[in-house]
Amino acid sequence: MPEPALKTIGRGLRLLDHFAEQPGEHTLSTLSRELGLSKAVLQRLLTALHAHGYVVQDPITRRYRLGASALRLGTLRPRLEDLRPLALEAMKRLAERTGLSCFLTAPFDDEAVCVGKVEPNVLIRVSYNVGRRHPYHAGAPGKALLAFLPAARRETLLSTELERYTDHTIISRESLLAELARIRDAGFAISHEELAVGVSGAAAVVLDPLGEPLASVSLAGPTRDVDDAQLRARGRELVDVATQLSARLGRAT
Repeated sequence: MPEPALKTIGRGLRLLDHFAEQPGEHTLSTLSRELGLSKAVLQRLLTALHAHGYVVQDPITRRYRLGASALRLGTLRPRLEDLRPLALEAMKRLAERTGLSCFLTAPFDDEAVCVGKVEPNVLIRVSYNVGRRHPYHAGAPGKALLAFLPAARRETLLSTELERYTDHTIISRESLLAELARIRDAGFAISHEELAVGVSGAAAVVLDPLGEPLASVSLAGPTRDVDDAQLRARGRELVDVATQLSARLGRAT
């Protein structure tokens, strides 16, 4: 192989290694400084890698990050740390516009965990701390995640008895499987007092480039303030937000 071609391949591999070692988004200027390569050389490398799906460019920030092709090679999936700052921006807008509390919930082992929240400036609102654990089968955030988890993991999570939290909690495996199918069809989950009396909500899932759930984004409020039609409308809003976040993390739309 000609020496120039070997040099180009070496630079491309250095660039991919840099993305893997420094997860997140990078500007052309930052990459040039950190790798010691000219912007012209980097632009050619990034253009070639982008054409084959190894990097993606955020259409808003113009920053670069690893793409689905690199992920399929077993490098790195987007991490929760990559999602959180992007999600919080969108969550602030949602909470301000809807007057509902907005939560970011991630899957961890046999429970989901709240990893981010934005509360609206209203007197009566739903509030709980970051770090709170959620069951997968009760409440919109957990159900949304459960619906899109890989089938094998979902089966494992449903192999134990489902705990009842309120009179509205789904504890029948058959009923829950039907509910999860509806969630996958609609793209969002809704909950009326399944986890706590007086609280209702909706949630949609942010998917990584391989189609697995990274977190759910949800809105919640007092049941008296949100009827079923309103929750479904909020659910569709959340699908739009989650789809945009998924795209910014490299998932093809």
